[in-house]
Amino acid sequence: MGGASQIEAELNLLRRASTGRYDYYHFMQGADFPIKTKEEIERFFEINRGCEFIDYEPGNYEFAKYKCDYWHMFVNYPRYRTSKGLKILNHSFVKIQKFFRINRHDRELFHGSALFSITDECAKYILSKEKDIKKRYRYCLAADEVFLQTEIYNSKFRDRLYYNDERYSNARLIDWNRRSGNSPYVFKVEDFDLLINAKNKVFARKFEEEEYEIIDKLYKLLK
Repeated sequence: MGGASQIEAELNLLRRASTGRYDYYHFMQGADFPIKTKEEIERFFEINRGCEFIDYEPGNYEFAKYKCDYWHMFVNYPRYRTSKGLKILNHSFVKIQKFFRINRHDRELFHGSALFSITDECAKYILSKEKDIKKRYRYCLAADEVFLQTEIYNSKFRDRLYYNDERYSNARLIDWNRRSGNSPYVFKVEDFDLLINAKNKVFARKFEEEEYEIIDKLYKLLK
């Protein structure tokens, strides 16, 4: 949880997928689901051809800094996810680095959703920097929510970022206003109209097995 393997997995997926030279590569996770038909999704990306759909939160530098500007030396341990002791040790080590004003990176960091839809050209660019990315984000915490935002914002692709609803968007509907702790709201069957009528959004998060009714209803509509 939160270690370098997350980024390595994304890079491996991009490398494998990009051999097909597709127009777009969509990174989704198990809690995601489409909220538009195949034809609507294709039309959306055709209308916005050339845009890079990457979410990032302007002004949230401190969160990104905590994750990636300090050395998180214990996050790559297999037991980190379940070990309270390792998490306390990691957090204590970060506090020491803060005291000594450690700064690992020489540029501004950006934080946002790990989900994205990027063009073939952008995917090739990220893969061309694979060695540097693995080195730069090796000892970071949950850097999958920082590395793509930071690398793209510091490249020519920054001018291609899709801007909607007063922020850079990945075209995913994610409800943080009704969040539960650090997790976004889990959509329920009563949110059906909200989901299918969402503008400029083609996927949504978050869905869980316990709320199977909304998943089943969407599936029947979209298939």
